[in-house]
Amino acid sequence: VPRITGPTLSTTNWLMSLNSSSSVGAAGAVFLIGALYFLIFSNVLVIASSDNEQASAVLARLVRERRYFIPKSHFTIMTRRSLLLELQRDYPETRAVTKFKKILPNRMEVAIEMREQRYVWQSGENFYAVDQDGTLYELLPGPPPSPPHEEGKQRGGLVVADRSNTPVAVGTKISDSRLVPFLDKLQELWPKQVHDVEFASFSIPAIGSPDILVKTAT
Repeated sequence: VPRITGPTLSTTNWLMSLNSSSSVGAAGAVFLIGALYFLIFSNVLVIASSDNEQASAVLARLVRERRYFIPKSHFTIMTRRSLLLELQRDYPETRAVTKFKKILPNRMEVAIEMREQRYVWQSGENFYAVDQDGTLYELLPGPPPSPPHEEGKQRGGLVVADRSNTPVAVGTKISDSRLVPFLDKLQELWPKQVHDVEFASFSIPAIGSPDILVKTAT
């Protein structure tokens, strides 16, 4: 009488391994689909506002913009650096993001430091706002009032003209960090050392030059 034997041990192990691999593959597929859903379609991880007014305005724009199909304000890709660049795009006077804290699932705490306009840089027919670091951060629509009144001086309305008319752009650093403090000190000492003659503007022979020329109001 023929004897029918059951499956061998090796066959049983192979079937168990196949079933296990199928389960892992199915779980991986479910995880991938879930991840894609949260990244692309779900708003659960999309940061739409913060406790800072300027940052909230920027985030409202980034919700509608995408990077590789993912909203730019998504929790997983939003960084301090990317937020700073976006802030400077809408608010050129933004100097730094001093606080950046993401809180799951879609909250953000932000603090920013604003630039101080200290002078106006003239290159040819163009005028730029100069911050405390000596960086050009905004193209101005035109020159400040001439000669500048006292309020204009306090708001950074004094012109520093580049006589070489070297082409510059927003983001250009016109000098090292010593230029702005030196001009501030010059303004402070001028009325104490030079009486009855007011200064109207400054000029330099070229970017990086150590020479400062003063144009008086009279």
